[in-house]
Amino acid sequence: MEQTEITNLDLRFEKFIKRGELISVSGFYKHFNNPIEIVICKPETPTNFTPRNAVSADIYGAKLEIRKSLSFLSDKLSLASNFSYILSQVEMTPNERIGKMNELRKGQTLDDKREMQGQAPYIINVGMNYDNKESGFIANFSYNVQGPKLSIVGIGRLPDVYTESFHSLNFKSSYSLGKGKRSQVSFAVTNILNDIPVQVYRGFNAEDQIFSQRQLQRTFKVGYSLKIK
Repeated sequence: MEQTEITNLDLRFEKFIKRGELISVSGFYKHFNNPIEIVICKPETPTNFTPRNAVSADIYGAKLEIRKSLSFLSDKLSLASNFSYILSQVEMTPNERIGKMNELRKGQTLDDKREMQGQAPYIINVGMNYDNKESGFIANFSYNVQGPKLSIVGIGRLPDVYTESFHSLNFKSSYSLGKGKRSQVSFAVTNILNDIPVQVYRGFNAEDQIFSQRQLQRTFKVGYSLKIK
């Protein structure tokens, strides 16, 4: 396996509105020589994986970022969000292409390139924050989702494995109290939407088949801390 070499180009425009407020738009391009990807070792062992070099890869993308006070609701509220849209393509190795060619279905065609393993086509992050320094109360809602992405490159008759979008919504808060506000009570909830991480085999004109599925539970956490000094 060879070391990956990356060429990275970025162009970014930023506008600072007020203190702590920002709007930015950026574009980026990355070129990879010998990118390392996770592939299935053999069709006979579908759950055994190995890292392997592809020939090359290119990623093009754009990102919008916004940090804004929500003072029209409360001067303690703020919003932070970003959205990324990404296009990726990988030049397959001759062996991968031959293996996929041998397993083509009726009506299916094959290009020399495919999407990059591990690269989601879009990423969304949104956070709403409440910060009241006078009372010592801080709270945050955060949301994240990534588009379906190629997670494991298939081989031979085994199709590629994709990770489906997982919608993550979380809440955390803390309240400082006592002399010098040295005591702190915290409360958090993770996976509020009770979403399930799923990976599927995805083939041409075929119904997705479950590769793996985890039943993440909604969790609640309560904590207390005390600063001695």
